[in-house]
Amino acid sequence: VSYDLASFNHPQVAARPRLVSQYVAAPATPTPTPQPTLTTVVLNAVADTGLNAWTTDTNYGSTAYLPLRTYGLKRPLLRFDLSALPAGAIVTQATFKALTLGTTSYSMNVEAVGLVRPWNEYQATWNAARSGVSWSVPGADGAGDDRLATPVGSRVLLGSARWWDWDVTGLVRDWASGALANNGLMLVTRNDDVHQQ
Repeated sequence: VSYDLASFNHPQVAARPRLVSQYVAAPATPTPTPQPTLTTVVLNAVADTGLNAWTTDTNYGSTAYLPLRTYGLKRPLLRFDLSALPAGAIVTQATFKALTLGTTSYSMNVEAVGLVRPWNEYQATWNAARSGVSWSVPGADGAGDDRLATPVGSRVLLGSARWWDWDVTGLVRDWASGALANNGLMLVTRNDDVHQQ
């Protein structure tokens, strides 16, 4: 069972994945101010690729789609441009949005997991994060070394081509504050999360 997501390289710009984030600007002074103003920005993907357990040394950084497959056999990696967030911004909401292509009669629970290890879009494979640097566990599966131990969000995908959302507020807040380096996120489906409808 698999889904394909439109990638950063998809020919239709409107189909490409993105983060929609709301933030409150840091106050200029510590004096009392009116209710903070929420600002919404779209943070575009600037790099993505797929990890494939069946072709462990092949890079997919130039493809127009990102495959997801059961048992975690195919996993997209994505990284986003945070430059639209001003210094000191406090992220109050962040939603990762991706477009599925095609249809299926199976539902699939897909987790979004923050990545810890830096990776290169045109070098990353199932075995390596970038040239000369392996994942601690193939498939970027090393908790604490390659990725965060706990998913930041999950979503059940089912049916026709459409947009899907994952709440990744905590992850983007940590990127914006500098608590976590912006190494992007990975989508992964576990083997017990697929059901025929």
